[in-house]
Amino acid sequence: MNDTPTADVTARVMELVGRLIESEQGEGLAQWMPLEVLARGLAYLQNEQEEDGCWWGRWGVNYIHGTCGALMAMLTMQGEEIRRGAKWLVKMQNKKGK
Repeated sequence: MNDTPTADVTARVMELVGRLIESEQGEGLAQWMPLEVLARGLAYLQNEQEEDGCWWGRWGVNYIHGTCGALMAMLTMQGEEIRRGAKWLVKMQNKKGK
């Protein structure tokens, strides 16, 4: 079985790898996980971002799911993608704060 690439799944994998690299359990992971792999994932997420700043989440079947995943994956970055995504997410919040 083969799944097509999606922003939400790519983001989850990137977040997991990033957290593992930062943890004691991930010691040595950066040695065999080429940084180019994470760079390709980042480039994919940047390319998949919609004009209004959001990302589609196929598994959650909505943009909030995809955007939250992408933002979590890129949490340590500071860039225009992060600002646009966060701005979109705040704009989607309903008046009751949910």
